[in-house]
Amino acid sequence: MKNTHLSFLFLVFSFIQFPAIGQQAINKDTTVANYYKVLLNPSNPSTYNEAIRYYTNAYQKNLKQKKYTQAIYNLELLAIGKFNIGAYNDSETLLVAALKLTKKDTARSTTATRKRIYYQLSLLYKNLKAYDKSLALQRSSLAHAETGTDSAQIMITISNVLREQQAYAPASDTLKYAFKMLKNIESNYLKAYILDNLGYTELLAKNDFSLVHLHESLALRKKLNDPHGLFSNYRHLSLYHKQADNLDSANTYAMQALELSYQIEDPEYEHEALGILVNLKSDTLAQRFKFLSDSINTVKQANRNTYAAMEYDVEQEQQKTQQAMLENERQKRINTLYLSGIVLLLVMGTGGLVWMQQRKKTRLLKTIRQTEASISKKVHDGLANDTFQVLSELQNLNSVPEHILERLDKIYIETRNISKDHSPLIEGANFKDQLTSRLNSYKTEELSIITRNLDQIDWTVFSQLKKDTIYMVLGELLTNAKKHSEASLILLSFETKNKHLHINYSDNGIGGPVIKGNGMQNMEFRIRAIKGTINFESESNKGFKVQIVL
Repeated sequence: MKNTHLSFLFLVFSFIQFPAIGQQAINKDTTVANYYKVLLNPSNPSTYNEAIRYYTNAYQKNLKQKKYTQAIYNLELLAIGKFNIGAYNDSETLLVAALKLTKKDTARSTTATRKRIYYQLSLLYKNLKAYDKSLALQRSSLAHAETGTDSAQIMITISNVLREQQAYAPASDTLKYAFKMLKNIESNYLKAYILDNLGYTELLAKNDFSLVHLHESLALRKKLNDPHGLFSNYRHLSLYHKQADNLDSANTYAMQALELSYQIEDPEYEHEALGILVNLKSDTLAQRFKFLSDSINTVKQANRNTYAAMEYDVEQEQQKTQQAMLENERQKRINTLYLSGIVLLLVMGTGGLVWMQQRKKTRLLKTIRQTEASISKKVHDGLANDTFQVLSELQNLNSVPEHILERLDKIYIETRNISKDHSPLIEGANFKDQLTSRLNSYKTEELSIITRNLDQIDWTVFSQLKKDTIYMVLGELLTNAKKHSEASLILLSFETKNKHLHINYSDNGIGGPVIKGNGMQNMEFRIRAIKGTINFESESNKGFKVQIVL
């Protein structure tokens, strides 16, 4: 059967196990309730982005007002929304930020909140097949469980992870224990779910009790009139009889699953049922199965492409304007290229001169980096360490005024930051890891940094000089943002198009007119020295954007 979506599990887990977060959405007005539903089940990029923008603004407002419970709730919903479009790294970042924020939350519900976040993180890591990490977080969530229903729900997920690791015996034992915990609790839905999972796990382990538990679950779900649950029962019973070489019964249950899929009206369920029938050698249905497979994959790919293109450019008119600007820039570069060709034909020496100037820029850039590396080392090994030593000695004295110690501490922090900002890229080491480490070093409780597609870039094709330039320019951008922008969220996206690397930076800071001081001029020089382009865009209260093309 298709993988359980986090949105579905979140609904069940929120309203049955952790009602607090679900109740917050119910109590909102209609518009906000719709945003809530959009994040749980995204279907339209435009409304999805409206929901993302709403909850991002709500988070920033609540954080500024120190309403930590509401801010954590906003982060959780944003994480769910990111997960449901496949942005797993962003989802993880948001959940970790929410977990850190619980340290500031003094509300009584903090324990339940941590339990919920641990659970969501465990589902994320399960989806990424990081099973050990998922199990560790499930156990953390279980440690905070307050009721038998809470514990049983968490144990179900633990058993699913164990089953995917093919640890069938402990998976079955976990489900049996969860079922015992519900013995005196009126929860037929969970009991049926546990019995179905237990029967399926025993089926994989070729345990004879599998059929008993599958039929017990089926009987409960018929009373509950649960079509989604019944579909799972029919699927597992078909698999059981196929394993027992009873193909007639296997086919019967598979056909029941197919009939049920028409009632559910979800093509993925029909796709799954047809897949079972295809495996039972039904050539007629095999063609329909292939058609649905191709259609569903096409839709999924189209959705992924649409979300990737539209997630942070919400307004279509704004997107068209940006595309027009890029086209104008491209046309300008083409015109410049033609003009350069004419000039080159007229004055052959111009090409040589340009080449010499470029080499001069490259040599100058290398010299600057060597100088920066030297300064960074001297500041760190000399000035910063000496300042720290003096500060440590003065702190042991009783007569030193407090403001003197504070000023020295400020000087020490400033020198350390200068050293970090100008620290060199280590040649030979993994560039992606170094860049990730540098970007993460700017994260604080007040500033979140999200990266997109960093892992998908083949950094081995770039020269050391280009990687060094990227490393320094992004460092300068984040330093400026941290000092001046008052931003709480920064997005860095990486994309390869037409053999060029595109790096897009955007933040939600105060923005303002673009004034090219020394910092921007340094970035422009670095990028142009490696034959790249860099554009700055900023308006008051609309953040700051930078486009880099190499």
